[in-house]
Amino acid sequence: MKKRARAVNCECIERSTRHPDYHKYLITYLDSRGISRTAPAYGKDMEEALRKVRIELSKKRRKDYTAYILILIIITLVCTVALLFKDYL
Repeated sequence: MKKRARAVNCECIERSTRHPDYHKYLITYLDSRGISRTAPAYGKDMEEALRKVRIELSKKRRKDYTAYILILIIITLVCTVALLFKDYL
């Protein structure tokens, strides 16, 4: 079974001074490796703050995967060029 990030604790820290409907939440979650992390988030309610943290985590994962894919493409291109021109070098 695939391990996922799980919210462990979420507490309301303070009300926003600029936007009276919003609150600042401090969200503690376990990432996919089991490491406890804490992230601040703003939202009208706790559900919205949790959703914003989840969106940030998915953006980070996509960014990491993109970097890995780019590295694999570059290695593949370098190897292909080396094989094509090995007789000329």
